[in-house]
This record gives sequence, C-alpha cells and structure tokens, in this order.
Amino acid sequence: MKIFIIGASGCGKSTLAKKISYKFKIPHFDLDNVFWKKKYTDKRSMDERIQKVSTILKKNKIWVIEGVFNSFVEEIFANADEVVLLDVHWTILWWRLIKRWFKHKDKKTNLYNMYMMFYMTTKYKTKKGRYHEHMFNIKKHKVNFVVLKNSKEINEYFNNL
Repeated sequence: MKIFIIGASGCGKSTLAKKISYKFKIPHFDLDNVFWKKKYTDKRSMDERIQKVSTILKKNKIWVIEGVFNSFVEEIFANADEVVLLDVHWTILWWRLIKRWFKHKDKKTNLYNMYMMFYMTTKYKTKKGRYHEHMFNIKKHKVNFVVLKNSKEINEYFNNL
C-alpha cells in the first residue's frame, strides 16, 4: 500500500493520512517536513528535498504521503499505488483555515502560515496552480487516481480500504 494524498491547504490531507496510517500501521509522511528544515522559516534546498523523498521511498515499502507540493515529488507519483485528490469546496477550505488560525494564533509563524494556506487554497486550481502539475504527473505515471469531494466520499473511501 503506497498512497499519495494531494489537495489544497485545509482539504483534510493530514487527517486522512493519519487515519490510514493508524488503521494499517503504516508510516505517514507530511511533505511539509520535507520542504521545511524549520517550519515556515527555513526551507531545504531542492536537492535536499529530492534526497529526503528518495530516502523515504527507499526505506519504506508501504507508506502514506501527503502534501500540496509538486516541485520535488516526481518520484512519489512514480512509486504510488494510488493518488487521492481531496477536491473539497473552497468554502469548507476557508472555514477550516480560519479555525486553524484561531487554534494557533499564538504562534509567531502563524501569519505567514495563514497567508500561504489562503494563497494555496485560492491558487490551487488556477492555470498556474499545483492542480495542473499534479494532473500532469498522474497522467505521466499512469497511477490509479481517486477524486474525493466531500466528507461523505472521504469516509466511504477510508471505510472501503
């Protein structure tokens, strides 16, 4: 089982990945931890990101990986058994991001975090957004692809795994 979960910020990638990881006792990897040395302040170089992804894939025969990044994830698409796109309506995304802001409002990096999440949410499906890059990689690697649009579909997917 190798599942790559993609989608805009706030769509539920981390929640679904954690549930799958717990249910099947498989490792879960958040691409934020690949991109950032120190979250929202210190980025890894592209070479470091690619190397970190390679290491994850070499050390783990089964996994669930989640994230919105596309620039360093080619190898994940190439190795995934299935890619799951969480395509949740923008009103749900923004509501979740606002709740997240209130939950973490005491953190120094929260303003940048919120800016990036709103940016990613509004830009994800635009011509320059990651959605089109993700679709390109899905087609290129002919990976099994599932689109889930709401909580009911996400729950059904999880229950049928």
